[in-house]
Amino acid sequence: MFEKFGYNSIEIFLESEPSVLFERYKKRWDSGERHRGHVDNERFEEFQHKLMNDTLMPLEISDKIIRINTTDFNNVNYDLLKNNLLSLICAQ
Repeated sequence: MFEKFGYNSIEIFLESEPSVLFERYKKRWDSGERHRGHVDNERFEEFQHKLMNDTLMPLEISDKIIRINTTDFNNVNYDLLKNNLLSLICAQ
């Protein structure tokens, strides 16, 4: 797609352990931060099943993909992310 329309992009793919993603999803609903119109509480089982049985992959909307494991935010190297982004941006 990028060749056809002549744009440059960088995809940042955040991944995590499925059980952690589910707990974050449920916690956000329980906190009231998510609008009740989303009715996430009616889809907990479906969402958990999908997380446990499907492999989530990058969208592949770019030939430049940075993968970041966010299972534990304390382990994310933000300086490395920044440097990788700057390097990719400057190379364009």
